Amino acid sequence: EILAKWVVGVYQEASQGRKEALWSEKMAVASGLAALKKRATSTGAGNDAGGEESKSASATKSIPAKVESKPLASVMKRGVLPAFSVVAEQPLSAYSSLAAAGVPPKEIAAVLGCVSILLGEESSWPVARKLFAAPEATLIRMAKLNPAAVPRKVAKKTRKLVRMLDLVEKAKPLQIPAVLALAFWVEVVAHETKVAEADPKGK
Repeated sequence: EILAKWVVGVYQEASQGRKEALWSEKMAVASGLAALKKRATSTGAGNDAGGEESKSASATKSIPAKVESKPLASVMKRGVLPAFSVVAEQPLSAYSSLAAAGVPPKEIAAVLGCVSILLGEESSWPVARKLFAAPEATLIRMAKLNPAAVPRKVAKKTRKLVRMLDLVEKAKPLQIPAVLALAFWVEVVAHETKVAEADPKGK
């Protein structure tokens, strides 16, 4: 049912060499990759040491300079999960390029599929492509997403996929900051849904 089947199936259409050539032409590595990797890695290290609280903190972040959307900036002012601030550090064009570059590598498809699931959409490439063809609206939906409001079934499926696919680690070698940011957001939100289920009243 699951995203993993779609990820495998969608890539039977093209050879590995063709996919790599397509993405080497379409995607460029942004200068902020090192800092983004460090942020994602440090969060993972905190979890290994029992520092789960680092993921569950909710705080207002300053609006990143790269946010090109006034509606999105307005949402950011209200306070969002710190993980979304990482997403907002990338320009909107970094996300629209994901939809414009054709069928992506399976690691990217997995990340986009998980985002689609958390937003209540189907985990298919046409759906993911439509979402990121209009990144402003999609990012606003992501910023407004309350992990406690994610349906239990959706949350459970997302956590299972996060465990199976290891999104952040698989995204790092791609060296595409926008994808790494989305993977980081998915993993944090998946964790937050578990926290919310364990303590629904926030006590």
